[in-house]
Amino acid sequence: MHEAFTYKLIEDKPPLEVTTLCSYDNKLLVGTKDGILLIYEINENDESFYVNLVDSRKDFTKKEIRALYAIKEINILLCLSDTQLLAYNLETLQFITHISKLQGVLLMDIFNSNKKNNEDDIKNNNSNNNNNNIDNKIIIKIALAIKKKLVILQWNQDSFEKLNEFNLSHTIKAISWGKENTLCIGFARNYAFIDLSNDTIDYFSIGNSLIDLTSFTPSKFTKVYANSLPNHQFLLTKDDSSTFIAETGQPIKSINIKWSAIPLGIVYTYPYFIGILPQKIEVRAYNTGVFIQEIPLNNTNIIVANDVLFSSNEENLYTLLPIDFDNQVVQLLNKKQFSESLQLVELYSSIFTPDEKIIEITRIRSLEAKNLFTKEKDYERAFGIFLSLEIDPNEILQLYPMLNSTEEIIALKNSKDNKDEKSFDTLKSINYLIHYLTEQRSRLTKQRLYLLTIQNRSSMSKSLSNSTINSYLSTAAASEISLSTIVYYRQLSLPDVEALSNIIDTALFKVYIIINDALVGPLLRVQNNCDMDVCEVLLKSQNKYSELIDLYRGKNYHKKAL
Repeated sequence: MHEAFTYKLIEDKPPLEVTTLCSYDNKLLVGTKDGILLIYEINENDESFYVNLVDSRKDFTKKEIRALYAIKEINILLCLSDTQLLAYNLETLQFITHISKLQGVLLMDIFNSNKKNNEDDIKNNNSNNNNNNIDNKIIIKIALAIKKKLVILQWNQDSFEKLNEFNLSHTIKAISWGKENTLCIGFARNYAFIDLSNDTIDYFSIGNSLIDLTSFTPSKFTKVYANSLPNHQFLLTKDDSSTFIAETGQPIKSINIKWSAIPLGIVYTYPYFIGILPQKIEVRAYNTGVFIQEIPLNNTNIIVANDVLFSSNEENLYTLLPIDFDNQVVQLLNKKQFSESLQLVELYSSIFTPDEKIIEITRIRSLEAKNLFTKEKDYERAFGIFLSLEIDPNEILQLYPMLNSTEEIIALKNSKDNKDEKSFDTLKSINYLIHYLTEQRSRLTKQRLYLLTIQNRSSMSKSLSNSTINSYLSTAAASEISLSTIVYYRQLSLPDVEALSNIIDTALFKVYIIINDALVGPLLRVQNNCDMDVCEVLLKSQNKYSELIDLYRGKNYHKKAL
């Protein structure tokens, strides 16, 4: 569909087999099968992004490093290795403490109260949380899955504290924190929520979703994942199907994701899901599950590092850099994929204020309408969009440069009278322009009356009741005019309205001359803002003396009229 990420090989190749990745600030930590920790430095500026190997710790652990978690807020690095969970100082990598006797540990997940709050803020576009947790204690909890047993730990200053232990019905396949006291556990056949506040376990299945929890696939081959999402939601995955649920276990979206192969892992990085498939990486939209991009990297492991993704297989490291919204939408607009561009705005809605979102949608729809007009000659759809948009009518009139020339106007009129096929498309579009201009004229009339009403409200109140005035003021909101158009016209001052009325009325006069000059007289006999000089030249060229008299009278040129 389009590129949301670019990828690049890290040239400083790891000298050992990579087993896990972790990053924070400008550091990338690489765990290896030999227990050696590799330390890379991330260098980024406006023009380049590169990663260099700067250090290694050969005595970091004695066995394979299976997982690394950097907790920057408390300056701790957690490392899962063999049967131990070890804690190190994040800056100095000095050993602090460990907990052992974890034979058979399969999975680990961390709850970080500060990180969880920040994720919800990003999704909800909430910048007011600002550092709510600065004065509050950072809560770090650790969940360890050991076959059917779930162990809950908490980090207290410089040691691990065991909070609880649960013996569950089946081997644990997936584990994910929701809120501080809520865990979602995945099994081969079903799921469970565990409430740590009261030690309750609630088993559930997904009902009629795409996830078939009653399949007869042998348990040891079943792939199950649970991804925690903002606002206390989860993405649950069984084999190649994913669905969204709330903490009640009920599906919250009718949308399900069908991956093109069974993922080896799934990562959420706003606003995308990254599926790590055997032969590639697949990018899907968070809000719809729609396929976005395929990245040709196979047998990879992936981890989110702030705004950067790092990917590895056994031998190589890659960076996956997100492409910013503006460049993504440019890709789609260059391909004339306007519906997809609007979907992208919805996907990134949290980065916009309501007004910014309206502006961006208007920009894209305006480009879509202009493409329909110029390339597809679909004038009906084009003007349907133009009428719904909050844009300056001058933009639409720029599509008709011939209206700026008296000679071209007369030539078009002659083509119409002579039924010249060469001008068929232009004349057809002008018929839609007439409807557009009359609608804009009506809206400007309402805006003029609105401004005059506000300007003279005190004097009007002597002759009109407040209810009558308020009735008019609410008319625009109750009319067929879209809210965005009302907002647009209400930004215009009275002089702005008069200036735009001059442009609209004069353009309407010109197209009447071309399409149906019988309409010219009625236009000139009512209140109008037509440009006197332009109208005078055209009327004289067409020997329209009766209409010329109407023009002079309307402009109070009574001597000329006589």
